[in-house]
Amino acid sequence: MNIPKSKITQKDISKIKETDELELVPMVLSKLLLSNQDGSVAVLEADDKAFTYALDSYEGTQLSFANAGLSDHSHIKTIYQLFLGWLRDQEVKLTNIMLEAKVGDVHYVRLEWTDKQNKKIYSMVSLGDALILSLLTKTKMSIIKNVIPLMNEYDENWPYEVEIIDFESNDD
Repeated sequence: MNIPKSKITQKDISKIKETDELELVPMVLSKLLLSNQDGSVAVLEADDKAFTYALDSYEGTQLSFANAGLSDHSHIKTIYQLFLGWLRDQEVKLTNIMLEAKVGDVHYVRLEWTDKQNKKIYSMVSLGDALILSLLTKTKMSIIKNVIPLMNEYDENWPYEVEIIDFESNDD
């Protein structure tokens, strides 16, 4: 049997990512803005850079709802609250939220869940869902360093109509 031999060339080595590019960097939700044109816009910060993520109206409403503490005593549960309640009953906790990739306008966020036997369960969600789950569970978020340059840069001169929430001033 002929097994093909392959050599790793210098060109192959140059394609390997530096490990510091794959470092996880803490990411925080700093503001929620409202624009007549774009709807709600989340401003996130990581590695001394600010970037934006356009939310649909439902996601923007859910972020405002969670931030205001209305989810703590609501008489009608949102799907997020029902889901998290069921997971709590199963003794599963959200332990990590990682923004891993951005392709076009799609953001890939991996959620890491840990069950009562310390088994890890992973799922992929949108960035909007991840932001809401982060607020509801108070789980910290992170982003892979090489994804930061792919994000939409926050421009303070953009004509946002209203700053709905400044999360940095709401710290406990």
